[in-house]
Amino acid sequence: MCLTIPAKILEISQGHALVIDYNKQEKKVIIGAISDAKTDDWVLINGNLAIQKISATEAEEISNLLK
Repeated sequence: MCLTIPAKILEISQGHALVIDYNKQEKKVIIGAISDAKTDDWVLINGNLAIQKISATEAEEISNLLK
């Protein structure tokens, strides 16, 4: 079973890496198959890979469930 966590994109570097904010910590992950990622978008992260864009509302709901 895999757990995905929501994170906000702070920066896109080198075209295939993202700097994300996860629990107020910056982390670098691989952009994966998300072709239209932009700064301030929310994504689901699994391990070191961004797997899907989500809305800010969805990110908040998931974060609340994980708490």
